[in-house]
Amino acid sequence: MKTDETKSDICLMASTLFQYGHELKVLAWNHSDAFFDGTSCGEPCEPNLDNNYRLGQQKKLYWLLHYVLHSPDLHDDDLILFNDAWDVIVQDDPIHLPQIFLNHTNGTRGIIFNSEPSCGDSFNRKDEYGEEVRKLHFPVHLNNAHIRHNISGNHVCDMIAAKTALNTHLRGPNWSLGSGGFLGDVLSARAFLSKVYSLVIEHERQVQANDVIPFDGDQIFFHLAYIDSPEINVKVDANSQIFLVLSYLISDGDLQHFYQDTGCSYEYMLDNKPSNLSWLGAPPLFLHFPGEFKHYFSMCKGFAARYRKKLSPGKYLIDIDRGNTHMAHFTTVHMNERLTSTKAIFAVLVLMSLFMLSNVTLLSQPQLPHQVIESNDDTQHLRHKPHFRPRKLRFLTLADLPKPQICVMASALYEQGYPLDVLAWNNSEKFFDGTSCGDPCTPNTDNNFRHGQQKKLYWLVHYFQNHPDLHDDDLVLYNDAWDVIVQDDISRLPDLFLKHTNGKRGVIFNSEPACGDSFAAKDEYAKILRETEFEVRLDTTYPPRKVFGESICNLIAAKTALNTKVAGPNWSLGSGGILGDVRSIRAFLARVEQVRQEHEDLVASGTSVSFQGDQIAFQLAYVRFPEINAKVDASGEIFLVLSYLVAQGDLEYFDPNDGCTSGFLHNNKPSTLTWFQGTPVFIHFPGDYKKLFGSCEELAAVSVRAVSPGKYFNDIDRTSKVAIHDVCPNFKSHFHISLHMTEKRASFTNWLMASRWFLGCLVLGTLWIMILDWRAADAAAKASITFRDRQKEVLNVISVRSNHSTGSFVPGKLRILTLADDPKGTICSLAASIYQQGHVLEVMAWNYSDTFFDGTTCGTRCRTPEGGGNFRFGQEKKLFWLENYFEKKPDLHDNDLVLFTDAWDVIVNGDTSMLPELFLRQTNHERGVIFNGEPSCGDSFTLPTEYGDKLRDRNWRIQLDVNMAPRNVTGRYMCNAIAAKTLSTSFVQGPNWSLGSGGILGDVKSIREFLRRVHQVRSEQEKEYKADPEHSFLFEGDQILFQLAYLQYPEINAKVDASGEIFFVLSSLIAPGDFNEFSPHSGCTSNYMAHGIPSRFAWNQVAPVFFHFPGDFKAMYGSCADPTGNYRQRQGEGQFFLDI
Repeated sequence: MKTDETKSDICLMASTLFQYGHELKVLAWNHSDAFFDGTSCGEPCEPNLDNNYRLGQQKKLYWLLHYVLHSPDLHDDDLILFNDAWDVIVQDDPIHLPQIFLNHTNGTRGIIFNSEPSCGDSFNRKDEYGEEVRKLHFPVHLNNAHIRHNISGNHVCDMIAAKTALNTHLRGPNWSLGSGGFLGDVLSARAFLSKVYSLVIEHERQVQANDVIPFDGDQIFFHLAYIDSPEINVKVDANSQIFLVLSYLISDGDLQHFYQDTGCSYEYMLDNKPSNLSWLGAPPLFLHFPGEFKHYFSMCKGFAARYRKKLSPGKYLIDIDRGNTHMAHFTTVHMNERLTSTKAIFAVLVLMSLFMLSNVTLLSQPQLPHQVIESNDDTQHLRHKPHFRPRKLRFLTLADLPKPQICVMASALYEQGYPLDVLAWNNSEKFFDGTSCGDPCTPNTDNNFRHGQQKKLYWLVHYFQNHPDLHDDDLVLYNDAWDVIVQDDISRLPDLFLKHTNGKRGVIFNSEPACGDSFAAKDEYAKILRETEFEVRLDTTYPPRKVFGESICNLIAAKTALNTKVAGPNWSLGSGGILGDVRSIRAFLARVEQVRQEHEDLVASGTSVSFQGDQIAFQLAYVRFPEINAKVDASGEIFLVLSYLVAQGDLEYFDPNDGCTSGFLHNNKPSTLTWFQGTPVFIHFPGDYKKLFGSCEELAAVSVRAVSPGKYFNDIDRTSKVAIHDVCPNFKSHFHISLHMTEKRASFTNWLMASRWFLGCLVLGTLWIMILDWRAADAAAKASITFRDRQKEVLNVISVRSNHSTGSFVPGKLRILTLADDPKGTICSLAASIYQQGHVLEVMAWNYSDTFFDGTTCGTRCRTPEGGGNFRFGQEKKLFWLENYFEKKPDLHDNDLVLFTDAWDVIVNGDTSMLPELFLRQTNHERGVIFNGEPSCGDSFTLPTEYGDKLRDRNWRIQLDVNMAPRNVTGRYMCNAIAAKTLSTSFVQGPNWSLGSGGILGDVKSIREFLRRVHQVRSEQEKEYKADPEHSFLFEGDQILFQLAYLQYPEINAKVDASGEIFFVLSSLIAPGDFNEFSPHSGCTSNYMAHGIPSRFAWNQVAPVFFHFPGDFKAMYGSCADPTGNYRQRQGEGQFFLDI
C-alpha cells in the first residue's frame, strides 16, 4: 500500500471502523483501472493523473454502479453506506445505522443522501458554465400526485428544496442533496444509480449532438435524478444524523469542540467522546470536511487519531478490485506525512471504499484536496435557498398630525441606517404626485379614530401603486406612528420575513389574541356585521363560500391555524404593522380595496353599514384571497402587540399595570418575551395600553435622543427631509461632536451593525430552516397502494411544526371506549366498524346502567332522568363514568392508549390502526391527550343566553404555557385564549382550533391526570355556588370544564386535533367538494364507503379516522351511517361490543 499523505487520510476512517468491528472495503484503490471482475469502463476508469476534480467525481458513478449491479455477495436487502474517503471522520459507532435508516425512510426501502444547506456546485455557479446550465430545461416529478413537467435550470434548486420539504420525515436545516455520502438498501441504490447513469448517457448523447454543454462532475446528475424519480424513496439527511457536512451553518457552539475560525480544539474526540450537534442533540455519525473546510481536516483528524493509534494492532482495509487487504499503520502514516513534497503525485488518486456492518455494507468515495464548492453570497446571508430574495429594506408610516411621539421611532430607525418614510405628514392633503383622494384625504381635525384608519388605506394604496422608487423585490415595513417602540436590531427583518413566508414572497401582519374592533364588538354596528354575509376562501383547495359575519372571527383563527409557519398565541390579524415585499403588499391592498368597494355597494343598496376603520377590510381579504401568501405574526417576534395575554413577567422590564421599568432598553438591550425566549423587534401599545406608551417611550429615548446629529425622516408627499429636532427640540445633541469623532463613531457603528447583522442572520437563519415547514398534500395515489400505505404516505407530507421528535414514549395496547346509556341501534355501525378493524368497543352505562363495573355509583348523577332528553345531564354524566374507568379499571396500564368517542353521532371513516402513529405525531412522541377540534368555541362562552353572559362576565385564571405566568382574563377573551393555546402548541396544522370533548385520544396516565384537573375545576365551581348561589352558577355540560382545564394546566401535554386527521367534526367550514361522496347540504351519497373506501378531506387528502355529526349536522348522520352499515353488515356475524 502506498503511504503518501493523500492516501494516509483514509487510515483514520479505516481504523475507526475496524475497531468498531467492521471492515472498510475500497474501490479503485491505488490507480486501479479495472473492476473486481476484470472488466473496465474505459477512459472514465483510467487513473486521474492530472488531478481533475470533475473526472474524479464522474469516475465514482461508474465504479458504484458496477459494484451494486454485479458484486456476487450483495443481497437486495443489504444496506450500503458510501462515503468519500479523504475528508471524513467517523465520530460514533455505526451499529445504529439500520434503525436510523428505517426512521428516515419510514420503515420502507430507500436511499438517503448526505445533505447541504445550499445547492452545491452546479446551478448556483456564477461563471459562464453556471449561466449555460441555468438556460437549460429539465424534467421534474416530485411525487406521484405531481404532474411531470419541464422547468428551467433557474428553478432546479427550488425544486430540490421543495422535494426535501415534501418528503423528509426527520426535519433539519440541510435541504440540498449531496453525493459524498449515501445510505440505502441495495435494491434502491441500484435503481437510483441506474437512473443517474441513464441521465449521464442521455446527456452525453446531447453533448455529441451539440445541444448542450458537458456537465462538470457527478452531483448535477444526482440532483436531476432526485427531482425526477418519485418511484424511488429518495431522502436527504436534513438533520445530519448520519452525515454532517460542515458548512456556513455551523457556527461556534453548534458542534462541540469545533470553531469556525480555528477548527477542532484539543478536547475534540478526547477519550473517544464524539461531539454533539446542537440542533440534533446527538453526535452525527460521520463528519465531512468539504471545500474550504478541508484545511481543518488534518487538525481534527490528528485529535481523533489519538485514541485510534492505541487500539487493535493489525488494522486493515480491503481492496475490492484486487481482492487484497492493506494494513493501516498509524506509525507509517506519520512518517510519510514528512515526505509530502516527494509524494505529491499520489494526491491525484481516486479512491472508493466500503465496509461491512453485519448485514450493512458501507461505501466510501474520496474528494480530491483542491475541491472548492462555490457558495452564493445571498445564500450565505439568508441561511437557506429561498424562492425569493429580498432587495432593499424600507420603513414606512402615516402621521398626519405632527406629534412628537414619532421622534423615538424615527430616531431609532435613523440610527440603524434607515430614515423613516412618512405619508400624510403634517396634515398633507395630497400625495407625492400632486393627486388626492378627496374627502378621505382631508385633515382629521376632530381626531376621528375611524377616519384616520380609513385614510391610511388610501395613502397606502397610492404609495404602493405609484411610487417610482419602489422595486417589486423591496421589503417594506409599515408601522403605526404614535404607539410603537423599536426595541431590537431591524436588520433581522429579512430573515424573519423569509422564516414566516417559507422563503417566498408574502405579507405578514401584526397579530392579536382577539378579533379586534369589528365582528366581536358589542355595539349595533358589530351586530349588523355579524348578520351580514361575506365570501370566504381559506385555502386554494377550499371552495369559496358565503358565511355570516358571526363566523368570521372563527375563520380568522382557522386560517391562521392552517397556514402559520411560526407558532404563537396571537391568532388574529391586525393592520397596525405590515411587513412584505412590494409586489405582495400591492396585490393584497388591491384585494382590500376590492372588499371595501364591494361593501360600499351593499351600503348603497341599504343592506349593510359602512365599515368603521380599516382592520375589518384587511381581515376579510385575509380569509378570502388565498392566492396571496398572507401570514399573521402569531409568535410576536416581529410585532408584539400588548394585550391581556402579556402578564407580569412575560416581557422583561415591563409591568402590564404600570408600563416599563428602569431596566427597559438600558444600554440598548432589548427585552425578552418568555413565549419564544426571543426579543420582538417592535412593541405596539394599542387601545387601553396607549397610556403605558409614555413610560416606555421616555426610556427608549435615552439611547437615541443625543446620538447621530442631523437625524431626519422623509416627508414623502412633499419630497423633503424633516429634521427630527424640529419636531422634538430635545432630540438635538447637547454635546459638541467633532467631525473626526463623528466619523469614528459612524465607523464603529457600521462595524457593530455589520457584526450584529451577520450574527443575527447566522442564528436566526439556522433556526428558520430548523423549523421550516411545508404544507403539502398528495392528491392521488396508485391503485395498487393499500389504504393504510396511502394514509401513511399522505400523513408524511402534512405540515408539521416539529422538526424532530423529542420524546420517546411507546404506546401500549389500544382501547376504544364510549358511553351509551340508551340502547339505540345506532351504536351498531360504530361497534361493527371497530370490531372489523381488530378492536372491541367498550361501552359504559349501557342500557341505563347506574352503577359502575365495581358496583359503586355516583348517585343521582349516574341515573338517567325520565325521558332521557336532558342533553346537559348526559354530558355531565360522562365525566363521572370516565373518572371511575380511568381511576379504577384494574386491567388498564399507564401506557395503554384509550380513544373515547361519543356514541350516537360518530362514523368510523378511516383506519383505527393508524391511531398510535397519529397520536405520536401530534404529541411529538411524548405522553399526552388529544381532543377533537372544532372551528368555533362551542356551547360555552359564545352562547347567546343568560348562562353565556355569566360565563363572559366572570374572570378566569389561565396559563397557556409553563413559561407563561398565570393570569386572569374575562370570559369574553376565553375563546381567544383557546385559539392562542392551540396555535402556540399544535405540531400538526389545521383549521379546527377549538377544543371539543366528544373525542379524546391519550395514554391512560395523561387522561387520568387531565380528568383530575377537570373534576377540580368542577368541584371548585360547585363549592362557590353552594356558598353563594345568588352570585354564582353551575356549569352546564362538560365541554366548558375540558376547555378550562386546557387553559389552566400546561403541565399536561394537551393538544387539539386541528387538522381533523383523527376526529373530523363537521361544521360551517365544510362546503361542497371538501369531502368526496359528501355534501354539507344533503349528507353522504350512496357511494359512500363503497368497498370500504373512506372519504378524504380535500385540504390535506387525509381520510379522518372518525366523522362526528354534531348539532345541525345530526340530521345527516343517517345518510352516512346507512351505507356504512350496509358495508359492515356484509363482513360476517359474531360481532360484539363489551358492556363495561
